[in-house]
Amino acid sequence: MGGAPNQAYKIRASCWDGIGKTELKSIQGLTVVKPGRDHQLKWRVLDDMEVGLVGDSITFTLAASEYTPPIGGWNDKTLTPEDQKAFLIMDLTSQINAYLNEVYNTAKIFRGYSDGAFTGQSALRNLDEQRKLLNAAYNTLLKNRRTFELTIQRLWRDEAKTAVAETFFTTFLDKMHREHILPLNDDVLPKMYDYNTFGNKYYRNKQLLKKIQTRAQVLTDPLLAHEIETARKDAWNLYSVSLKQ
Repeated sequence: MGGAPNQAYKIRASCWDGIGKTELKSIQGLTVVKPGRDHQLKWRVLDDMEVGLVGDSITFTLAASEYTPPIGGWNDKTLTPEDQKAFLIMDLTSQINAYLNEVYNTAKIFRGYSDGAFTGQSALRNLDEQRKLLNAAYNTLLKNRRTFELTIQRLWRDEAKTAVAETFFTTFLDKMHREHILPLNDDVLPKMYDYNTFGNKYYRNKQLLKKIQTRAQVLTDPLLAHEIETARKDAWNLYSVSLKQ
């Protein structure tokens, strides 16, 4: 089971090891190189002890018909529990990565700013557009959070795995958004607009700029990059280790 966030394919995969052909028990889609029938997908082998391919990446041609699940494919009762789990993990992967990418893109914009850039309307518009993308990615994940948790509880029927998911969402969603995103929404961006509109009031501008730079450091601090990578690893452990066991 794999595909892009808006595409899924129901497939059976096998691998030629130079001697014979073996079924791949557990695979995870990494990239849809080119979507559609008869196009290549790249996957990472997670569980295939017979031929020792665990951790390897393979590329193969999709020979199955495209399968379009209903909205929330992981709630489609016509699918097997294993396929529902695969859909859930795929959705978790795409939504978490989308949010982390927008956090990174926002920090990247700040790193390129000089003092003078704060006075430009185009710079403010660019930042505001990026902020909207970031908030949209966060809201998508937040909207599905409880559904994800309940579905994990239903499909795995394992209190430990449910607790892992709840802890992940709490530390990942709440902490990162509270520390890095809310200051941008509620403090940094409004101050930047104020700074842009005060004209010749030099002293007020100087004080505002100092506050902006102080708050912006939260977004440009190298620790944020570390937190993003830590969150990626935590996400990987959630949907590829904890939920795979």
